[in-house]
Amino acid sequence: MRQRAVDSIMRIVIIIGTLMTLDQLSFGQTARIVAIGGGRGLQRHLQQMGLHPGDVVIVSSRGAFRGPLLVSFRGSQIAIGRGIARKIEIEPVAVGPSGKRGGR
Repeated sequence: MRQRAVDSIMRIVIIIGTLMTLDQLSFGQTARIVAIGGGRGLQRHLQQMGLHPGDVVIVSSRGAFRGPLLVSFRGSQIAIGRGIARKIEIEPVAVGPSGKRGGR
């Protein structure tokens, strides 16, 4: 019960802070996945591809004319359409001068 309360508080803090969706992330930016929206099918599909809440992702490329995003994470790259990217909530992660990611 206590953990669920802490998770709810963290979710509220993130929503008030800098919550955005993956399609809004610029080329080269780094972010942490907060939540995956959509139905169970989409959530299962993304999890099978290796994307989970808490993962840190980088937009490696953006398709021309609103095409798909190429997303890098944990040594892998996948292409994600803009519609799906709109259902992935993220929070930007600061990258320090040494290249190490800040945050939690």
